[in-house]
Amino acid sequence: MRSTPSSLSPAWRGTLLALGGALAGILLVFRSPIADAVSLWWNISSYNHAFLILPISLLLVSEKKDQLKYLDPTPCYWGLLGVVGFALIWLGSYAADVSEGQHFAILGMIEALLLTVLGTAVFRMLLFPILYLWLLVPTGTFLLPTLQWIATLQVEGLLNISGIPVFTQNTLIEVPSGLYTVAPGCAGLNFIFTTLALAPLYTYYMYQSLTKRLNAIGIMIIVAIMANAFRIFAIIALAEFTNRRIDIVDDHLLYGWGFFALILLAMAALGWRYADPENHSRAPLPLSQYTLQTGDQIKGFAKKPTLAATLALLIAIFPAAYVAARERPELAGHITLSVPDTVGTWRQTQSETNWMPSYPYAHGMIFKQYKSEQCCVDLYIAYYQNQTKVREVVAIENRLADPSLWQSVDSRRHTIILPGAPSTISATTLISGAQQRLVWHWYWVDGQFTSNPLLAKLLEAKANLMWGESRAAAIILSTKIRTNKREAAVRLHNFLESDPDINLMLKQAQWAPQAAAPE
Repeated sequence: MRSTPSSLSPAWRGTLLALGGALAGILLVFRSPIADAVSLWWNISSYNHAFLILPISLLLVSEKKDQLKYLDPTPCYWGLLGVVGFALIWLGSYAADVSEGQHFAILGMIEALLLTVLGTAVFRMLLFPILYLWLLVPTGTFLLPTLQWIATLQVEGLLNISGIPVFTQNTLIEVPSGLYTVAPGCAGLNFIFTTLALAPLYTYYMYQSLTKRLNAIGIMIIVAIMANAFRIFAIIALAEFTNRRIDIVDDHLLYGWGFFALILLAMAALGWRYADPENHSRAPLPLSQYTLQTGDQIKGFAKKPTLAATLALLIAIFPAAYVAARERPELAGHITLSVPDTVGTWRQTQSETNWMPSYPYAHGMIFKQYKSEQCCVDLYIAYYQNQTKVREVVAIENRLADPSLWQSVDSRRHTIILPGAPSTISATTLISGAQQRLVWHWYWVDGQFTSNPLLAKLLEAKANLMWGESRAAAIILSTKIRTNKREAAVRLHNFLESDPDINLMLKQAQWAPQAAAPE
């Protein structure tokens, strides 16, 4: 019987050297999006847990070191298919400037690299610590509106059960003692991420069955969502029952984390009762379970991981080289947009509204108000001569109104059948004190109209990769809600029915490049 190896075999030394070189190459080429991810970990509390993921994963790998000594890594070239797939995902995400997609793809390429260089046997043994690395991807903000809605519904139900009169609209909760908003920070995403970081580790050590582990993780996530709703309810109920003598709204996050820590401890104690006696998946296996390789079998092995790592690295960095060769330059200049003075019975008038969208990086914009009889409709167009990573028609900094003045209380799809507009537009209701406005908006990307931000991103990616139409625009119509939203929607519909020919306006926009400064 062979004793436990006390040092790395030649196969492992060559493999780790090749793997380290390939990893260094990927980190170097994709250093900018990786730095962006680290910045998100640091600046957004929801992602602070990511700093612990890599050390924990390495610790889990170290627990396997005695077993790994009995395995000689053998490259698996099927893993290159994974590198290709994630490289294409990165290419599309970069072209559409979707940071989450880029981060997802970079980590996917790294994990496919591990499979390619280490081989299936080693990869299978390290499957959990490798999969645990997916928590490094800073994602999930797209869940915030849904989580806010779920939390509002749960809180409304709890308030009704408690007998407290309540009225809700979108994420607003009104009770006799005051008005509360389920803000994005109160949606519970922090609690969910904390659960996702801790629950897999807990189940890894407590249970052997994959089904049992997945069920436990699912239950913990559901409990986290419910605990967040109960936290919000407790804050509102405490203020209501004490006539606001006890109001912890300003410190709700601190109290919330304390409450959530107690919930986690209670769930851990409950889960302990169902723990398996011993998780043998981490115990050293008998030597007969390993395939021991002789010196003849590993002769010339050092070249194999180098080839596998080199191929994986070349595939991974090829998309980066492709986009570098086709990168659109940042344009300097200004745009001139022309809109008609009259549209059917609608005529331009002096604007008297405090509503104004914000598209700060557009190359040009135009804002006009049209009046017909006693009705007014505002038309806003933000125009981009080309889209770059700085200037995009779909971006988080673009807003339908000043958030300090206006708040969105409802957003939904609305179907229209009119020339010069998509079949479906986005309809948003804004409020500012006693004022209410209905806002319709959609995009013009790669010569097509769409109200779907995801499709707009895909059209942007297509235009960038295939050298298509580089111009883009956001088209926004708005009007006051006087009696109800239906009456306001009819007004906007009538304006579009007069055929302002927005498509022609966009195509005839005049671009004037900025003259180069004299040397």
